[in-house]
Amino acid sequence: MSISLIDRIIETGSRNPAAPAFIHQDQVITYKHLRAFLCVVAKTLHERGIRPGDVVGLAMAQSPLHCIAMLSLASLGAVSVPLSASLKIENQLALIRRYGIHTVVTDRDNIRISGITVTRLNNITVSDKESYSDSIYYTPDTETPIYVALSSGTTGEPKGVLHTHGSLLDRIEKTLYYCDRTSRLIPPDLHVTVGLVFAVGILSCGGVVVFPRTYDLLDMIAAINLYAVTHILLSPAKAAQVSSLLPTDGIAFPTLSHLRIVGSTPSEKLLVALREKFSQHIYVPYGLTELGVVSLATPETLSMSPKSAGKLMPWARAEAIDKQGSVLPFGQSGEIRLSVEGMPTGYFRDSERSEGKFRDGWFYPGDMGQISSDGLLTIEGRIDNILNIGGHKVTADYVEDMLVSHPEVREAVVFLFELDGEEILAAAIISDGNKIIRDIAGHCKRHLGVLAPEKFFFVRDFPRNAGGKLSRAEIPAMASRMMDDKKLFD
Repeated sequence: MSISLIDRIIETGSRNPAAPAFIHQDQVITYKHLRAFLCVVAKTLHERGIRPGDVVGLAMAQSPLHCIAMLSLASLGAVSVPLSASLKIENQLALIRRYGIHTVVTDRDNIRISGITVTRLNNITVSDKESYSDSIYYTPDTETPIYVALSSGTTGEPKGVLHTHGSLLDRIEKTLYYCDRTSRLIPPDLHVTVGLVFAVGILSCGGVVVFPRTYDLLDMIAAINLYAVTHILLSPAKAAQVSSLLPTDGIAFPTLSHLRIVGSTPSEKLLVALREKFSQHIYVPYGLTELGVVSLATPETLSMSPKSAGKLMPWARAEAIDKQGSVLPFGQSGEIRLSVEGMPTGYFRDSERSEGKFRDGWFYPGDMGQISSDGLLTIEGRIDNILNIGGHKVTADYVEDMLVSHPEVREAVVFLFELDGEEILAAAIISDGNKIIRDIAGHCKRHLGVLAPEKFFFVRDFPRNAGGKLSRAEIPAMASRMMDDKKLFD
C-alpha cells in the first residue's frame, strides 16, 4: 500500500497518543497534540491559499512548529524549501526565483520580501477536540513531491534535490541508526537536510525530539542530561566546544547511544577527547545532500581506522578514478565518484549545475580519497582545495591535520594569502584557552618542512554555515581584516 510520511507519523503516534513527541521550553507536546497541531496548521495554510504542487519557502525558528509547518505543508501536497537565516539574502532571493516560490511560511515578524506572500504562524493553539480528518484536503502518496534538500551553500547559492514522500522515507531509513520509540534526539538546525531528516525520522518511529532552551553550550549540556537524550548530531567544532566544558573524570552523558559528527571529518585528537569525556558511541558518516549516507564509521571502525569514513553502505558504490577517468586499484588515491540505489539524476530546476555533477549514472562530489579492498572509504580532501606550495601539491587537510596535532591547537584552516604581491601559505588557528602558541612556527617547520605556513592568524571561531560547516571562501577576507588590525603573528 502506498504510504506518505504523514501517514507513517500519524500511524506511529496513534499507538500511544499520550507519549511525548516533542520537549520544548520544558513543556511536553504529545503525539495527540502533534496530530491536533497538524490539523490546525494545515487548515490555516489551506485557508491562506496553499495548494498541491505549490513550492513554499520555510523560514522558521528551531522549534516543534518548524517540524509541524513542514509536515502540514506536506499533507497539503506542497513542497517545502528551507530558507535559513544564515543564508545571505541574495542567495535566499536566488532560491525564491529559481524554484518559483510565491509564499514564505514563517514564525518570525521581521521577514518582508517584495512580491512574496508572507504567511506567519503565530499564536497557534489547539484543543482536544481537533480532528485530523477535518483537515484532509489532499491525500499525498509516495510519489508526491514534499521537500527540496539544499546543499550547504558554503560556496554560494545552494543546489537542491527534490524529494517525494517515498524518497524522503527511504532517506530516513538509510540515515537513522538503531532508532525506535525510546530514542530522544536533539536535532541540529532544521533548515539543514540532515537535521530535518533526523527530526521527522525520529517522529516516524515514535521517539522524542528535544529542543534545549537555547543552543548555547550550557543549555545543550543540561538538556542532554535532564531529558536522557540518546541521539545528538554535532559538527567537529561544536563537539570540541562542548567537550571543553565537560569534567575530565568520566563520561558526562551516560544515556547517549549515538553521537554523530557531521559536516566534516573530526581529528584523531578530537575523537580521543570525545571518547574520554563525551561518549564512547561516536559515529562519523560520509553523507551528501544529493545521495544521503554513503558510508558510516562506527565506534569499532574508528578505533581501528580513525581517519576513515567507514565501510560503504550496502546500497552504495564508490570508485577512485584518475584524471583520465580510469578506475584506480584499491588503496590508491583519486577523485571519488559515487552511485546509490534510487539516486537523483540532477538538481531540481538547475540543469546547468547538474551536468558537471551527475554523469553516466555516477555523482561526482568533488572529493579526493581512496577505497580499501575491504570497503573502507577514506576522504582526503576537496579537489578544489589542493595547494601548490613551491611546486609541491598537497591537500589543505594534510597540513591542517599536522597543525591540529599540536596539543594546544583546537582547529586550523590553511589557505593561500596574498602578502606584498606574493601568494603565501597562511593558517588561521583556534587555540585552546585563546592563547597565542609561540612555538607553532617551529612545530610546523619540524613536521612540514617546505609545506609549513608562513603566517598565522589566531581567531576565536571561523565563519560557518547553519550546519556548522566551515565557510572556507570567507577565511582570506577575514585574514585581510586582521592584517589591517595588526592581529597577526609571524
